Amino acid sequence: MNGINRIRFVLGFTFIFFSIFGYGQKNSVTDELKFFNYLKTNNRSEDIRILYQNQKIERYNVLQLDSLNYLVGWSLYFDKHLDSSLTYFNKISNQSVFKNSSLFYKSFISVYKGETNKARQIVNEINTFDSVDVELKNLFISTSYLLERNLVKFDSCSHAFKRKQFQLKDVEENILDIRNEMVKNREKTPAMAAFLSALVPGLGKYYAGYFGKAISTFLPCVALAAMATESYVKAGPISPQFLITASLFSLFYVGNIYGTYYSVKIYKQEFNQRINNEILLNVHIPLRRIYN
Repeated sequence: MNGINRIRFVLGFTFIFFSIFGYGQKNSVTDELKFFNYLKTNNRSEDIRILYQNQKIERYNVLQLDSLNYLVGWSLYFDKHLDSSLTYFNKISNQSVFKNSSLFYKSFISVYKGETNKARQIVNEINTFDSVDVELKNLFISTSYLLERNLVKFDSCSHAFKRKQFQLKDVEENILDIRNEMVKNREKTPAMAAFLSALVPGLGKYYAGYFGKAISTFLPCVALAAMATESYVKAGPISPQFLITASLFSLFYVGNIYGTYYSVKIYKQEFNQRINNEILLNVHIPLRRIYN
């Protein structure tokens, strides 16, 4: 008996035991859904899909089928099969109690793929009076603008952060901290870093936040400049000693400017990637807290 068949056997046996002794009924759709929910509660996502493959879908009514599609969609999302999970979330009817949660998952998948405008369109389909869902909806819209670096629209939405719901309070505070960090970093430009490095070697790297590299750039340039000056004074401007030290200084000086410019560009790219990951994580956390 291979691994999958062994799992199916255990699941089948467990389900029969669960149905007969737990509820005194056999193979009812309601009991099957309860067992699916049991698997979800215990994060047994793959088992959900294995059991789903053996279901007779025609026995389910519309609302029961919505529940099943949601559970399978969730299991795929949990295992990071995002595109596949959309197939099942899209099947959920407007009457389902899982409609809003499926829209939140679909919106997150879109924002994860960089489709921020689509993510807002999806989340705007959510109609709810639940205070947690309303605040989660606002968080989704706000962070989509933050991912676009549209701070004006982010600020207009983030004013609605109440920071009172325990599922969202720390996340909203984290998002506001990320916004402030982005503002500080946005002020640093590669052109300004290069200009400062031209004035004083290493100053551009210090400006960019590379304190160790600033010192390691400054010291060799100063040493070579001193050597070139000494050679000029002692041996004259056409002496081999001066020409060599002056050439080395020029090489280090120009390389310092060039390297600083591109190091800041690389730093900003890495910074933006890190910030995007932090934003996505902070959106994902309340989604799991509320709908797991």
